[in-house]
Amino acid sequence: MENNNWHKSAQIFIEELSSSNPTPGGGAGGAIAGAMGCALAKMSASTTLKLKKTPEENKIAIETFVSEIEKLKNNLTNASAEDAKVYGLYIEAKKIDKENPERKIKMQEALVNSAFVPLNACKICSESLNKISAIESKISDIIMSDIVCAKNLLNCAKKCLLENVKINLNYIKDEQVKQKLEQEISKL
Repeated sequence: MENNNWHKSAQIFIEELSSSNPTPGGGAGGAIAGAMGCALAKMSASTTLKLKKTPEENKIAIETFVSEIEKLKNNLTNASAEDAKVYGLYIEAKKIDKENPERKIKMQEALVNSAFVPLNACKICSESLNKISAIESKISDIIMSDIVCAKNLLNCAKKCLLENVKINLNYIKDEQVKQKLEQEISKL
């Protein structure tokens, strides 16, 4: 009998995402989409390793990929929680009395972090896509649809994460930080 407990965890996250709470939001959702892309890529590679027809000369590269994509998946999963955390700090900063000079400072710090967390997650998605492209020819044809889905999820995640960077960019006052973010965006 198959384990269907994963469904409960997915449902909990989806319910939280659809709530009226400010977090988790698009950044967390984007990071989870990227993590799901990495997970599908890992599953495809792991399945390929189990197949008798997989050439021995491909197995070391596939095993290395499995290890690397696992780390990237975990980094994206962690980025989801970090995105919710840093945006939560922005919400808390907005609650500080408007007369308190700390309010603007804390809001700007939180906005900068709310831009860099999804930017870094976006970079992880790009790295994941590059690793998939490098190993794709060694993945079994019978599971290639999952590799395609993995790439689609990662590309979707990048778009979502970039939208979160861009929206926060609009409210950041520090021109040097804005320039750095814009430069980083242009590389993606």
